[in-house]
Amino acid sequence: MKNEKKYYRAIYRKLPLRRTEKKQYLSGLLASLNEYVAEKPEITYQELVDTFGTPDSVVAGILNVSVDETRRMAQNKRKLYVLLMVAMLAVCLILCFFLFKKHEIKMIYVQSEITEYESWPFDE
Repeated sequence: MKNEKKYYRAIYRKLPLRRTEKKQYLSGLLASLNEYVAEKPEITYQELVDTFGTPDSVVAGILNVSVDETRRMAQNKRKLYVLLMVAMLAVCLILCFFLFKKHEIKMIYVQSEITEYESWPFDE
């Protein structure tokens, strides 16, 4: 039972679609896997690969593109996530910088007020 789950997860992870679309496309595959495993309960992962194909080839068949195209799409998705994370980090750093500068300016203003109050002539 673990081998077919491992095989299904490998395909699920490699398929560059939304969750609902993945489930829609993979529902037939899951039914086929369950039928095949019901006939052969002690099946290995390699036997599943030999029968149904490698996860890359199954994904390519679903998307009707080559295996290399599938990998390229997954890499582009990862690059987009990295780019978004870097952009968010940059925005956070810029925000922190401006908040620090605002605080620093406020502290300079407070120090200058304190200096002015200490230099009054009638304090003596």
